[in-house]
Amino acid sequence: MWKHFSFIIATLLIQTGIGTFTAEQNVVDLKEQDFDFAVGRGHEVWALFFYIPYNTHSENAIPAFKQAAKRMLGLAKFGSVNVDRYPILAHRFDIRKIPTMVVIDKDSEEIKYTGKMNATAIIDFIGAFLMRKVQYGKQKRLSDHKLVKELTDDEMIKNGKNGSTFWLIAFYDSKDNVTLVDYIKMIEYAAESLDDLVSVGAFDITKRSTPYNYDGIPTVVLFYGKRYDRYEVEYNGTTYGNKLVDFVLSKVKKPRIKELWTETLLTEVCQFKKYCLITFIPVYEKCNRECKEKTKSLIQDVANNFKTISAGWVLIRQGVMKMAEKLLDISPTNYPIFVAVEVKTLKTAHLTEKYNPDNINKMILDILSDGFTGRPIPLFDHLPDYRPWKRDEL
Repeated sequence: MWKHFSFIIATLLIQTGIGTFTAEQNVVDLKEQDFDFAVGRGHEVWALFFYIPYNTHSENAIPAFKQAAKRMLGLAKFGSVNVDRYPILAHRFDIRKIPTMVVIDKDSEEIKYTGKMNATAIIDFIGAFLMRKVQYGKQKRLSDHKLVKELTDDEMIKNGKNGSTFWLIAFYDSKDNVTLVDYIKMIEYAAESLDDLVSVGAFDITKRSTPYNYDGIPTVVLFYGKRYDRYEVEYNGTTYGNKLVDFVLSKVKKPRIKELWTETLLTEVCQFKKYCLITFIPVYEKCNRECKEKTKSLIQDVANNFKTISAGWVLIRQGVMKMAEKLLDISPTNYPIFVAVEVKTLKTAHLTEKYNPDNINKMILDILSDGFTGRPIPLFDHLPDYRPWKRDEL
């Protein structure tokens, strides 16, 4: 009885088109004998659905595939392959799971999809494939964007490994058309969002001889420059542009220049940093608001070159912190004055050259490279709220 009932149900399914494909659903029922003629004769992209009739997973996915075919009419061809009936075609495409969708094009490029079989997921997957083909038909490259520079071997060493500014560099394989388009979109988004923070470059490993060992290609690496102990960090997140921007911002933030009026605030800003970098400016009569803002802008430009070091950047008016001026041996006649303090050792360094960005940059680079040579001073020990036992945590 049950056998006859099953036969009746199967007959009804065939008649109603459930569990199978019919022509009106914009899906071609492909047969082994005419497969190459149908699929290989044009320049279209084909989405091939390998299924088994009355297989539960296939039955659940077929309506979504039909819907995707209807919504993408004119963008791609859709075909179905009955694996039960044409196992040779399944073997040809190495089908190991039912159902499986294979997207192919005239260049014999093919990618398999066995993920969620709903219409949106299918359309997104095919759409991404089509986007790649369109972009590469126009020879879209990472360095096509005006803010992304294609780097040579020498430039890679100069700007990345030995640079003095921040570089975000995408290492890629120009032959990998499938995954590279996602990186192109991500890098372009990051380049536009981070234009004032980092330089962005691209490095094609297929055309270069310099070896770089990273977890996978394509990948993105943020270079800090040679002045840092850890001069590079690899990005291992998703290919969404906003995620890459968040990653860079978490590593590279513009330091804030703080104008201080009390010695308590100096303690607060600097005691948990590795360095305290102080600019003393003259009294208001000798340096008005415009003069102060100009000096602050100058030191901000310098600070932007050293975003990753642990430092408190401070601006102090002459006479506001007399105890600090006395301990730091500040001359009352040579303002503005730049002084660096290593908080853990309390060693100091004074800018002896003219106060300008180049000289301050050079002084900080020398300190980071060679350390402090000045004598230790009890600066913070004489300031309010300082906790010397915290030095060991620096």
